[in-house]
Amino acid sequence: MTIAGSQGASLNFAWDPAPAVDCSLEGGGSLIESWQFRRGKDVVMVFKKLGPGLAIMTRAGRGPGDTAFAAPGSVTRDATGSVQTRTAAAGVCTPFALRGLRVA
Repeated sequence: MTIAGSQGASLNFAWDPAPAVDCSLEGGGSLIESWQFRRGKDVVMVFKKLGPGLAIMTRAGRGPGDTAFAAPGSVTRDATGSVQTRTAAAGVCTPFALRGLRVA
């Protein structure tokens, strides 16, 4: 039996800690993650018929209801974003460099 699947998640965010303050920082971005997995080697599933229209599936050598298996896969994560200063009412904000920005 080959078991394959995928899972995805996405997050869009906006960061605006002081919306009423001129020259404060504002930013936003997105994080998109996709996980693909496939398992086929050494996975043996057993189907037992219990009655008309009723069956139970287990993994060979395991107890009833145990279909757990390890699924090696790959994860792809894409992140985008930006940060800027809000323009002051008078049009003057002091620019600054972002230093020491690290993504873990």
